[in-house]
Amino acid sequence: MRAEADLRVDTKTSVSDVVTAADHACEEYVVSALRRLRPDDGVVGEEGAAHEGTSGRTWYVDPVDGTYNYASGLAYWCSALALVDDDGVLLGAVHQPVGPTGAGETWLGERGRRTTRNGVPVAPLADRDLAAVSLASYIHPDTVTDPDVREPWLALVSAVATPRVLGSGSVDLAGVAAGRVGVWAQHSSLPWDWYPGVALVEGAGGTTRVVEHRGHRWHLAGSPRAVAGLFLLVGAGVLLLALAAIRVSVGVGLPSLLLYLGIGVVLGEAGIGLRFEDAELAHALGFAALVVILAEGGLTTPWTKIRPVLRMGIALATVGIAVSVLLVALFAHFLLGLSWEISVLLGAVTSPTDAAAVFSVLRRVPLPSRLTGTLEAESGLNDAPTVVLVSAISVGGGHGVWELLGLIVAELSVGVVIGLAVGYAGVWVMRRVALPSSGLYPLAVLSFAVLAYAGAATLHTSGFAAVYVAALVLGNAELPHRVATRSFSEGMAWIAQIGLFVMLGLLVSPGSIDAATVLVAVLAGLVLTLLARPVSVLVTSLVQPMPVRELAFLSWAGLRGAVPIVLCTIPLSEGVEGAERLFNIVFVLSVVYTLLTGPTLPLVARLLGVARRSEPRELEVEAAPLERIAADLLQITISPKSRMHGVEVGELRLPRGSSVALVVRDGTTLVPERRTVLKRGDDLLVVTTRREREATEKRLRTVSLHGRLARWAADQGR
Repeated sequence: MRAEADLRVDTKTSVSDVVTAADHACEEYVVSALRRLRPDDGVVGEEGAAHEGTSGRTWYVDPVDGTYNYASGLAYWCSALALVDDDGVLLGAVHQPVGPTGAGETWLGERGRRTTRNGVPVAPLADRDLAAVSLASYIHPDTVTDPDVREPWLALVSAVATPRVLGSGSVDLAGVAAGRVGVWAQHSSLPWDWYPGVALVEGAGGTTRVVEHRGHRWHLAGSPRAVAGLFLLVGAGVLLLALAAIRVSVGVGLPSLLLYLGIGVVLGEAGIGLRFEDAELAHALGFAALVVILAEGGLTTPWTKIRPVLRMGIALATVGIAVSVLLVALFAHFLLGLSWEISVLLGAVTSPTDAAAVFSVLRRVPLPSRLTGTLEAESGLNDAPTVVLVSAISVGGGHGVWELLGLIVAELSVGVVIGLAVGYAGVWVMRRVALPSSGLYPLAVLSFAVLAYAGAATLHTSGFAAVYVAALVLGNAELPHRVATRSFSEGMAWIAQIGLFVMLGLLVSPGSIDAATVLVAVLAGLVLTLLARPVSVLVTSLVQPMPVRELAFLSWAGLRGAVPIVLCTIPLSEGVEGAERLFNIVFVLSVVYTLLTGPTLPLVARLLGVARRSEPRELEVEAAPLERIAADLLQITISPKSRMHGVEVGELRLPRGSSVALVVRDGTTLVPERRTVLKRGDDLLVVTTRREREATEKRLRTVSLHGRLARWAADQGR
């Protein structure tokens, strides 16, 4: 194939990216054969061949992979091709004329079959750790100066036993399939360099992945453990980017979920090119993320905040949802021309407020506890009836209106009962079991919340109602390491939100969103925001009257986010006709109106006169059990806004059996006396008997809120 005398080498994009007459001749020969033998298949070649097919399958041809090596007289090159369909790589073939032993090697990989070398099946790959294997890769000199490529590449190289840069991706991947190379990683690999080797590696029991980091796709292949190491190494960059997005969102006042969705869209087919079309998997992962988010909401919501407005919260989560669904469905059917099924689904999926959006945005807006309690109770409870409604419509079965209402009431009621039962059972267990490590307490509490969801779902009742109620019970009980548990649940909820929103961004196909879809989404959003939400708030206010200004704020604060998009995965996974268009409509609606309402909430609160100046926060008390003496050790940090600042230890007037054992100030420990003055930033260690713990915590919180007026406040019942 190669003749030294007349070998002509031309450059393409750089001096190292070259092409020869052999490349063109080989591609022409292979493409002609494929066009003759497989006329319905598409064909794409590295040197310019491009033929569309009608079968849904496409051949990718690399006539000479490693042309620079070939032109230089090195044997490290091959010819490669692959066949790809809608489900991925169907088969791949690689021929290296001169292999490691001097003889040629022909590799064939096919979906569902063992990879062969010269007709002989290869042995399964040994599953070794990343640090114990070699890495084959390539980095172009032009990209070495780009830190977004150089830094991840150096991190990969430093994580393996030894790197290799040999100049032919398909030969490298064949080496991975043979076990000669441990793992392969390269950024921005082209289809003809990637697909043939994918078939070989996967057919040898290996794993392949494509991840995005700082705008570059990284293609990874090797044994499962080695690829997992690479995947975590590169994937951590996505998480760090999302964490940076949190900071950006706080700075500019945008809900962070929009930035996460944007990351997903950039990673998807309209950006980097990652394809994610599994609606059933998205549905399962979305529900799992919502379970964690709702658990965090319940664990961090004080019962004293939502108890006074519980009737309003329940009414908004039930009657308010029904009113909103009805109005949106009527508008969508009669004015937008959508079918009744899609119209009702549109109303159902867009009516619930989003727990993640509410919990993250409202806690940055200084509002009366009556408003925040109402919105948090609504967002924690309204997912349950809408899931039942959307599932019933998507699955079908001809439910009548009254039958459907009865089903919703029954599932909600039983779900709440299960949540209460699991929650109180969890409190009973956690108070009596001394775990060997403080880090196990948050895991145990979150496990009880998830258990409530699993139990309710197994009994075909509302798992979302169960997990929120169980978490509410657990979060308001006097449990060991309660502050650590709340912090842990907040971290888990952030991870769930990031994963959820990035996944939903991947699932959407921006190319399928046309002007008509955007128009329908905007009009439906206007009706939802300016008509359906205000009417539902007004109707439910009959249950618990509130000032007009607060009702107006509740009408504007119906935050939507990921929940409507997650709910759309139900009809998608059930194959409902028109579900894809519904998904696109809801995606646009959620983005546009979250962008509209989220950043404007502080302004609306000030204009309506419902914003409050920042008040002293309730004291956070961390507790650890002292089993041998039947006592508890309480840790309290005096926050900058606490009115405990300036109070003497003796003025705390703790119950008999409780005392301040130690004060930590600026890294120095003090054994306090009665006249010791407490200051902002002090950490107090308080020892109390089990019998007096509740009274001690109550007294400390009262002093933190009212300072030296604590006795008067207690006398007044405040």
